[in-house]
Amino acid sequence: MVKIPIKDLIFDILKSTFFEIFQNITQRVLEKAMKFLRVAHTFTFLKGEVDGLFGGRSIGMGSGNVNPDLCMSIFGVDVEHIDQ
Repeated sequence: MVKIPIKDLIFDILKSTFFEIFQNITQRVLEKAMKFLRVAHTFTFLKGEVDGLFGGRSIGMGSGNVNPDLCMSIFGVDVEHIDQ
């Protein structure tokens, strides 16, 4: 028979549960922070860049075209067609 005081046993269970919960919360917060930092870095990296598109514009295919004004207003990226 192992003689472990009940208060020590309860304390150990609560301590391990607390650290597991804290670790899970910390991991989720860290993942969200890293996602935000990656997006912020990409956004600042692309600001003021020029995106070159090779090939001509497709005729009659509106979904294949890029709206340069929208890209400039949202991302700050200028879109240029490089064909000739």
